[in-house]
Amino acid sequence: MSSTAKIGHLEKVPTEIHCPACNAVGLSTLRLEAYTCVQRIIGAINFCLCCTPIKWEGRYDYNHYCSKCGCYIGRNIQLSWYKRKLFKARHSDFKRDNEQWKNYQRQKSTEQNVN
Repeated sequence: MSSTAKIGHLEKVPTEIHCPACNAVGLSTLRLEAYTCVQRIIGAINFCLCCTPIKWEGRYDYNHYCSKCGCYIGRNIQLSWYKRKLFKARHSDFKRDNEQWKNYQRQKSTEQNVN
């Protein structure tokens, strides 16, 4: 299961995922969908001009769905370098706090076993 994508780390290509709805492991189905007003306006302009003069990277959301049951898994989100650094810092804080909590639980259970 280590090869499946982690939540929040979906890419712009079909990715191997573990579906929480049907517990299937397989490649996700990728759909390019325009949800925001700006994305829809740019899509309409491109459609009316019969070409793609606006080649903006964010004109579509890269949405991933389970290929078995169709459950929405998540989407690819581009983060700036600053946000990536901030999330990494938060993640390391979470890991440290989680380790401290596990150590506390171990100490508490050993104290209860001794008594």
